[in-house]
Amino acid sequence: MPVAEDWPVELWIDGVRTSGQINDQLIEWIEGIEIFRRTVEVPIEYIRPGTCGAILVWTSDPRSDSR
Repeated sequence: MPVAEDWPVELWIDGVRTSGQINDQLIEWIEGIEIFRRTVEVPIEYIRPGTCGAILVWTSDPRSDSR
């Protein structure tokens, strides 16, 4: 099911809403990505008026030695 063009999808990185894009540095730290295509699928804490979905990106701490 495609996302409607006139209803934006929100991008969240580590629980913080962003209007930016995922940059090259962040790609190295990505641990998981969740894609919700419809508002009814989005966890309630990530629902914003005027949007129809969300992309949640979860990263590891770049300062961690566990990598």
